[in-house]
Amino acid sequence: MSILTIDIGTASEHALAAVKAVVDKNERERVMPDEPAGPLRVAQALSDFFEMASAIENSEGEVDKKDMTGVADYALDLFDRVAFQLNELQITNQRGNISRLFAIMSVWFARRGAELANLQGAADGFAALTNGLEDPADLTEMCLLMEEVVEAAAPKIAADADRGNPWRPWRVLNLNVGVAATRAMDARLMDRVFGNLVQLLPHDAPGFFNDGRSQMDVQEVPEAVREVLRRYAAKYPSNPANGIL
Repeated sequence: MSILTIDIGTASEHALAAVKAVVDKNERERVMPDEPAGPLRVAQALSDFFEMASAIENSEGEVDKKDMTGVADYALDLFDRVAFQLNELQITNQRGNISRLFAIMSVWFARRGAELANLQGAADGFAALTNGLEDPADLTEMCLLMEEVVEAAAPKIAADADRGNPWRPWRVLNLNVGVAATRAMDARLMDRVFGNLVQLLPHDAPGFFNDGRSQMDVQEVPEAVREVLRRYAAKYPSNPANGIL
């Protein structure tokens, strides 16, 4: 069974649960006014979006890449508003739903040709979901899903020109691809992912490899896995990448 079902029905269920929690608590506490970006307006906008997205999913035709990119920008902004509202209302029991919403919809848009210029929610969501996994098969699946989102990143994001923020979404997402591959203990997957990481995150990959090697040296892992980490760490020597592995 897949750890994430990439369809609109599943995504809308996660969104509904999160939005309901926001609206219900705000009705009781009146923290946020019902302005254009308020809970009720955002809830209605999400309902309209998922109706449109369902029609797209069930259509036999293809949506133009530019149009799909615009839809993705709009939807991810809406999801950001929900995440903001959850934070403002200090609602902590919806983190799983908002993480799954961002992860599912980022992949959904990627599979329909959208260029993703907003990776913040996807990076945070995938990080939270990956941290909760233990099974190698689940970690492998999560790794592959994250790679789909990485491949759909807008060119400006993928250029990674501004490296001042260590928590920038491009860095976090790519390093978590590496984390998932490493924790899956699949030497061939690691080799492929690490090779990509050198290209996608050249300034951070060396630290990631050396941090991983240090951790693997004190753990019992298959020799093939250890060899991949040693090889990349030797080829790309550096200081640890802020202990992100």
